[in-house]
Amino acid sequence: MKQFFQTIEAIEDYLKEAKKKRFDPPYKYLLQVSIDEECLKKIAYLDQELDGFMAITIYENDLLHFNKCVNFVTFL
Repeated sequence: MKQFFQTIEAIEDYLKEAKKKRFDPPYKYLLQVSIDEECLKKIAYLDQELDGFMAITIYENDLLHFNKCVNFVTFL
């Protein structure tokens, strides 16, 4: 299963906390993507709150299908 925050603010907050806690290995890259919502509707996923922010969870069986819904926006 993979989890994805829905906003840039959520990711930035998570990365700040990860840096404070010295996650090992540290996060080095930030990917911003857009999701084709019509494509996403065809996949089983869970909307949930994660670390105080909205996120989606994609289950392992659906990750290949989810990848087809992703359009990369930026790579930081």
